[in-house]
Amino acid sequence: MWIRSGIVIVLAASVVGGSVAASKGTMKEDKTHIRKWNSFADKLLALHRKLIKGRQVEVKSKIGGYSTHPRYFKEEKYYDKKTGKLISKIHWERKNPKNLHSIEIYVRDKQGRIVRDYSVTYLPEYRNSPVQTLINFHGYSGKMHGFRQFDASGDLIYEQCEGIYKGKTVVHRMFEDMLINGGPHAEKIMASVPYKMCFKGVVKKIGKDFEPY
Repeated sequence: MWIRSGIVIVLAASVVGGSVAASKGTMKEDKTHIRKWNSFADKLLALHRKLIKGRQVEVKSKIGGYSTHPRYFKEEKYYDKKTGKLISKIHWERKNPKNLHSIEIYVRDKQGRIVRDYSVTYLPEYRNSPVQTLINFHGYSGKMHGFRQFDASGDLIYEQCEGIYKGKTVVHRMFEDMLINGGPHAEKIMASVPYKMCFKGVVKKIGKDFEPY
């Protein structure tokens, strides 16, 4: 999972508050960002409940944390009993059990392959907004698999294509600067047959008010 550094900067600025000079336009934009990303977290929880409703699931729980915040969260993994596939993984704060720390959701096709996955992560402190939101759309063709990654603001931030093409291993990773600025190297990758196989049928953009499904 890839963290977009710009989000950390926005989050830090909102914590410092009055000590950071900002225009009214910037402040309005930050509030919009915070509201949108928190709303996305709520929508993922709603999607989680929808996906497990009426389904036989097995829940595996454990306590986890970090070196700076040991035993910080309770992890819950939800598996489809029929297929054994992971549906979702949720981390709840242990001191504040109603506070979501992170969530991952996996939507699969009839073959059990992931076609969409979503995630949200909050920092252990400064909970005004998630530090990271990810929306991944997956594509499969032959022995190639790719995914195109967006954040909850609708920005394309990463692409990955890998697999076997004509007996050779292919791996392409396209980061945000390559996707925005292009250039000969990026254009060559995007024009290649394996790349097109990876992203056949995969959306190229999403709206700013994207609804997880």
